[in-house]
Amino acid sequence: MAIGTLPGRRARPETVNPAWALHTSGEAMLKRKRGCQIGVGIVVLAFLLALPWMVQVVAAFRDFQRAGFLEQGEERKYQGSVDANLTAIRAALLLYVDSEGAFPPRESWMDAAWLRLQSGDMSKEEAKKKLRDPSRAKGESDYGFALNPAVAGKHPDDLPGETPLVWQSEGLEWNSATGPKAKGREVRVDGALGDAKSG
Repeated sequence: MAIGTLPGRRARPETVNPAWALHTSGEAMLKRKRGCQIGVGIVVLAFLLALPWMVQVVAAFRDFQRAGFLEQGEERKYQGSVDANLTAIRAALLLYVDSEGAFPPRESWMDAAWLRLQSGDMSKEEAKKKLRDPSRAKGESDYGFALNPAVAGKHPDDLPGETPLVWQSEGLEWNSATGPKAKGREVRVDGALGDAKSG
């Protein structure tokens, strides 16, 4: 019986054999070391899994920076022509197609385009000027462009490229879908600009 043990109780191995105490403390150190290695491995694996996501976040940040969303500079004033506005409207409608799968409904097409014409270096009201026909819009509520009702709700791939998309219209109201005005201009689904066929 080991010194310091009560009768009927077994002595702990380390009190009997000091080598056993060294062996068990060495095992504990190995377990701690193995636990640290597993922890480091998990951290490295998490970093590697998050790396593609972080690259996309950095790319998106740079896109926002290039677009001017992060700049506190002076707001730009918009000066556009009929053709420049038609081209900008077409680009905005194609962005709508990218997110929604088809051109917007005729009763809300300008709402959809306006959201996609805005940029960080231009106020919302300045961006709205891209929806105005500069040759005819005189008041704040005059616009002068109309969506071709035949393209509403359709995907560009389902339409011939020469299909008129937006034209100078007879009406000046917001979200107009009236016919083209005489001797007006139009932008087609394929991006070509030309004279609108009225009547």
